[in-house]
Amino acid sequence: MGSQVHSATHASGLDDRSATAGAYVSSAHIAGIDGLRALAVLAVIIYHFVPSALPGGFTGVDIFFVISGYVVTGSLARSRSTNLRSFLAAFYVRRILRIFPALIACLIVVSLAYALVVPDSALSKTSAKTALAAFVGLSNFALILFDDGYFSPKVEFNLFTHTWSLAVEEQFYVLFPFLFWFATRPHVGPLVNRFARWTIPALIAASLTIAALWTSGHMDWSYYLLPSRFWELGAGALLALLHQRGKLQVSSPAVKELCTVAGMALVGLALFATERTHFPFPWAIAPVLGTVLLINALSAKKPGGSSSALALWPAVYVGRLSYSLYLWHWPIIVLMRWTVGADSAAEIFVATLATFIMAALSYHFVEGPVRNSSTLNGWEKKRMLISGTSTVVSALLFCGMIFVCQPYLSLSTTADKAVWSPEAKYMRETLPPATQPYRAQVFVYGDSHAWAYDRLLKRLEADEGVKIHTYTHFGCGIANLMRPTNPACAAALENDLTDIGKLAQKGDVLLLASLRMNRLGDQWGPLPQAQVINNQNSALAAKERAIALEQADALITRMQAKGLRIIIDAPKPVFATAPFRCSDWFNARNPSCTAGFTVDRTFLVGFRQPVMQSIAILSKRHPGLTVWDSFPLLCPATGNCNAFDGNKPKFFDGDHLSGYGNDLLYPAFRSLIAPLLPAPASAKPA
Repeated sequence: MGSQVHSATHASGLDDRSATAGAYVSSAHIAGIDGLRALAVLAVIIYHFVPSALPGGFTGVDIFFVISGYVVTGSLARSRSTNLRSFLAAFYVRRILRIFPALIACLIVVSLAYALVVPDSALSKTSAKTALAAFVGLSNFALILFDDGYFSPKVEFNLFTHTWSLAVEEQFYVLFPFLFWFATRPHVGPLVNRFARWTIPALIAASLTIAALWTSGHMDWSYYLLPSRFWELGAGALLALLHQRGKLQVSSPAVKELCTVAGMALVGLALFATERTHFPFPWAIAPVLGTVLLINALSAKKPGGSSSALALWPAVYVGRLSYSLYLWHWPIIVLMRWTVGADSAAEIFVATLATFIMAALSYHFVEGPVRNSSTLNGWEKKRMLISGTSTVVSALLFCGMIFVCQPYLSLSTTADKAVWSPEAKYMRETLPPATQPYRAQVFVYGDSHAWAYDRLLKRLEADEGVKIHTYTHFGCGIANLMRPTNPACAAALENDLTDIGKLAQKGDVLLLASLRMNRLGDQWGPLPQAQVINNQNSALAAKERAIALEQADALITRMQAKGLRIIIDAPKPVFATAPFRCSDWFNARNPSCTAGFTVDRTFLVGFRQPVMQSIAILSKRHPGLTVWDSFPLLCPATGNCNAFDGNKPKFFDGDHLSGYGNDLLYPAFRSLIAPLLPAPASAKPA
């Protein structure tokens, strides 16, 4: 499985089949636009299921955005409302009936599936937050806020990533109806009409400019946010406005064919050749312009030509399913990624079949019945708005309760956080309160592996009467002896050292905790072991270790000068398989689990040797340095290293300790650190 983000999606408002390109002169439905939707949604599905088969398939979302702008503008143009209030009410009632029934059904079902089979972990944390944001049209902001960024591998495991495009459209719907009203209603005055009409192309130009600027500097923003996407929806809207005024409409078969051929060529270029590093600008221009040309051809009054292929009934039917296909295809493939796997041909076939089954059920039993309900359509608009809003809020609260109750609903063994989580708050027993005043302070300074000692440290605080200060920077290796400090981390790390220097007193302890062994796997799966070994044995790696050694030496010298007693933890075992992903009956056969939970002990001893040599050098330079080596406890001398002790996990993932792992190490760690601490006040001579 590659690390490509699968974030292109189908736009919700595209499938308003009462809206037609020819609505300005006719109410006839244009079947070819459904076919264009089918092309877009199939491109997105192919890209998400088999990325290498259609490298630019994610540009299907750009096709959807243009169609949505065109169709929604047509829907607005048919309104006969005489005042802004009723105009907006009618529009939002149609949007509620169109978007939310199928969306709510999908979010509830997928949220329940998430609670049942997805382990609670850093890899899954953002799913629940994204789902809740999707109810209120803000999931695109949630993805940025929680770092599920542009083409990041992390979003491959978020079941609700695909809702970002819904959020973009919903935000567009907040703004555009006002512009349309003032641009098309003569009674507001010619000056206001003219200003509003020119505001739309001005916003399109501004949005395209923002897309260009953000693509080079803020790729997540450019991909997920409306300011850099407005121009795509706006292009479809502007085409509809021009058609409304009788402009750009195709009257010649030759021009229609030219638009079709040129449009398909641009869309094909986007689907097969788009460069992700330059997206959405300039590469989104090709699918947007291609879709504008195709819609222009499809809206022509004269039938025939190659564009008629998009009006064939199979394409039309898939186009009608497109919204539900969009809603279901992504969570299905992600749930399979979490459980049985989603890589083999058989797995892809199952995912595809399940997607079409769920989409057909959603379309025929949720979308259609709600949208075409004579009862609902007979309600007053005010009642519909209130009822729709109440339903959304109720569904949001219901899903929120599902996420809160996940520990009780989960079928995963990882739900037993007293065993799996290293955080002290999940201990089954209650720790006694620490004695006052504290006999000493223990400063813990490191990356996520410092956080993974949380339970062990809280026990120490209670048992030894010390005050723990933890300074954790995830992803920032601290004295890791493998590579130099990441420049992006330097300022934050220096601030922490300054703070420690101010708080520390002579005789306090500083524990340097970090990952000090190259990973064999991560939370996404095993890494190529031969490549990992070759990289570690390279001349560049040796040079980086030399720099890292001197940085660690300077750090220890600086802290010892403050009177601190320094402990450095030696490299712990690492594993290719993450236990939290592979310990259940429904995920044990996942392809990411094939490496198993054991690693040859002799290999690991040799694998950590370069860092152990650096630690030996530091010990000679600093005789007061204490080395905390938990390797023998975590990997006994007999047999292979195992991530489990019987059926209890020593590790949560490939290298972070579990709660049980903390409990296993605690007695030895307490015995190590106790002699370094000042004697308790009661033990001091009078």
